[in-house]
Amino acid sequence: MINAIADRLILVLLALVILTGNGLIAGTHGTDMSLFLSGLLQDLLVVMVIGYYIHRFVRRSANDLVTTLRPRSETNRIDLTARLDERTPGPCRELNRTVNLFTGTCDDAVAEISASASRLIPISKELADSYGFQAQRAGMQRMYSQTVANSITKMQDASAVVYEHVDATRKAISETRSRVDSCQQVFQQTANSMDSLSGQIDQASGTVTQLDARGKDIGQIINVINEIADQT
Repeated sequence: MINAIADRLILVLLALVILTGNGLIAGTHGTDMSLFLSGLLQDLLVVMVIGYYIHRFVRRSANDLVTTLRPRSETNRIDLTARLDERTPGPCRELNRTVNLFTGTCDDAVAEISASASRLIPISKELADSYGFQAQRAGMQRMYSQTVANSITKMQDASAVVYEHVDATRKAISETRSRVDSCQQVFQQTANSMDSLSGQIDQASGTVTQLDARGKDIGQIINVINEIADQT
């Protein structure tokens, strides 16, 4: 009830905003009354279409979903055989399919539990033959139930551990990929630095060769000067 009133209140507020906006635009630009009424009518029609769409394709589907999953007042139980219309147009079609799949799975599980319970009836009849035998079988059933409960608990714990390992593995893979990308960048930068260093070494080697040649020329000049000095 409150949600319905809230939806209507939102639509009324939207209509008032549209009416106020058209009035301000008409007053500001001096639009005549016929154009103002025409624009107002178009906006109100858009609001009505939006309201119909929300009521027809969203709210009605949501109400059907709540009705399907709500326990019956007379039995206080959920009818797992009820199915939503999967041909409903609008955004709730996939939701209806998912809910139908969920209720179908639950219905199958309940049927399996019922079949398992029906298989226990002959055992109960045999247990009724004698109190001692019945007590023994009852103890066996309690032990079996406890074993099943413990097995289910272990399965749940194992599932949680497996999920944690899977999540940790996924995170480790993501971190490894990030580190590999970082290493590739470092290797690329190192290769670029080595190429640059090799070029600088080649350039320095050429410079040293030139300096060596110039040093030899200077040495020859000094020898000539020394010979001239010795002759004088």
